[in-house]
Amino acid sequence: MKLLHILNGDATLFKFQKTGLPGDVIVWREVLSEGPVDKIDTYHDFFYNRSKWIKSTYNSEPADYNRKVIYEFNRLKTCTQYDEVIFWFEFDLFCQINLIFLLDYLNKRNLGNTVISLVCPDSHPHYPDFRGIGQLSPEELAELILDKVTLTQSDLTMASTAWVAYAKGEKEEIEHLLDFPFGQLDKLKPALQAHLERFPDEETGLNSIDNLLISITNSGITSRSEIYNEFWKTTAIYGMGDAQIDTCLKELVNKNLIPRVN
Repeated sequence: MKLLHILNGDATLFKFQKTGLPGDVIVWREVLSEGPVDKIDTYHDFFYNRSKWIKSTYNSEPADYNRKVIYEFNRLKTCTQYDEVIFWFEFDLFCQINLIFLLDYLNKRNLGNTVISLVCPDSHPHYPDFRGIGQLSPEELAELILDKVTLTQSDLTMASTAWVAYAKGEKEEIEHLLDFPFGQLDKLKPALQAHLERFPDEETGLNSIDNLLISITNSGITSRSEIYNEFWKTTAIYGMGDAQIDTCLKELVNKNLIPRVN
């Protein structure tokens, strides 16, 4: 049986390579939960706009984006050559938005007999404070294959619907979507609920992430690394890395809402 595994980011890759699981691997390295994702007629234009935003936000060169993102995406075009495509994604907003983008892409293709599966735990018996599969050992990671779920056409349709709603950026449309069943994409609903908390309050102009970071700094924590740890300890649903938190901190500093952090 010919398998294709899709990992969300490099964090899991090193351990995954030690699992002994057969199959080819694609690593998805975009951060579609941040920045512009407006509907574009072609993927070429979509990734061109994303590359420009990534460069301006994270000072990443276009050549790096082509190698790390576009090259891997193009490999997904051969997915119908595999018997099964298995997504290994986290439960947080960061991973779930990446997931529905990729599932939307697959939903537009004639998959034939290719099975689409998902591994996406939100808890683990060995980790009371479970934050994602990156915590697991290679042996524990390999065991998760037993818990994979097969995605149906209904699941793929929901992924496409959710992606379109997310890309539009209209709060009411996402709120309406929450009334529908999510099938095997059960981690998507809480992720979208968390996304709704990112819309700014009409009175203050701040969202839940802003308020959390302000609260953390008001408590006397001003070290950047300590802010990261306190943020991650408080909430894991956003799946934000230090680069994303830094962007939020910079905006709050520029607005004089928090002191400059070290």
